[in-house]
Amino acid sequence: VTGVQTCALPIWFPSHDSLIRIGHLWNCHALNFYYDRCKLLTCSSDLLEVMPLGSGAISGTHINIDLSSIANQLGFRRGPINSIHETSDRDWLIEVAQKISIFSLHVSRLCEDIIFLSSSPVQLIKLPPDWSSGSSMMPNKRNPDFFEILRAKAKKLIGLSSEALMLNLGLESGYSSDYHEQKKSVIEGIQKLLPLTEALAKAVSLLKLNESRSSELLLRGHLLATDIANDLVIQGVSFRKAYNLVANMVSDAEAKSEQIGCNEKTFEMAVEARSNLGGTSRERVLECIYFLRDSLRDPTR
Repeated sequence: VTGVQTCALPIWFPSHDSLIRIGHLWNCHALNFYYDRCKLLTCSSDLLEVMPLGSGAISGTHINIDLSSIANQLGFRRGPINSIHETSDRDWLIEVAQKISIFSLHVSRLCEDIIFLSSSPVQLIKLPPDWSSGSSMMPNKRNPDFFEILRAKAKKLIGLSSEALMLNLGLESGYSSDYHEQKKSVIEGIQKLLPLTEALAKAVSLLKLNESRSSELLLRGHLLATDIANDLVIQGVSFRKAYNLVANMVSDAEAKSEQIGCNEKTFEMAVEARSNLGGTSRERVLECIYFLRDSLRDPTR
């Protein structure tokens, strides 16, 4: 979770030509991982829904034992309901694979943002020296090797969901030895995911915003155009008319190599004005940070 001290800095988010706070972007990624965590925590509960013990090969058992009592002692919610189903059901394992794949998708997306924002044309983020490397040929270049390799590893894990589905395809009801391969794939996926996330957490904690570059980029792209149009709407102008008026202002400014409405105070006011739920105001960004911190402290949330 991003530190409170960085949440107030307005930045230009180049891929959408939008004005946001840097903390708003980090919170987006943090929320992705928070919801992934919530989903992964349900895995143990899902595994203990129905006990397969007592289902035999596929036809159950003739031994007179209390399977309901055994299920209760082992922590399952109930004993077997249908012996064929209990020996062939691997939906829970497919769901584990899907949750790992979704988590990996979010890892890939975070890496992509970091790679893009740290690239030479953008330079909004400074890469930590210990988690990047110099170019083998260009002395002036810093490569985001760690994040690129991590992005590739995450993509391989994203395929785990499809693999789990395919290994269940074309199997008759009951038990098949194909399930050995599926279990192996999911276990290997978990083993790869754990060190990946630990390394990512260390690298991300060392990222720094290039504040001087951020200030420079704010003076490009007429970032306050939408805010000016919205102000006109508040004053009673229809949005269609306001849009055309501001579009003409942008055209005139570009002809003079100028920007419309640019000053540091105005940028701060613009992000602060978006104070509704989920917005970019300082209050809302901090609200998200505190929600994440409180949720991570309380495992029941």
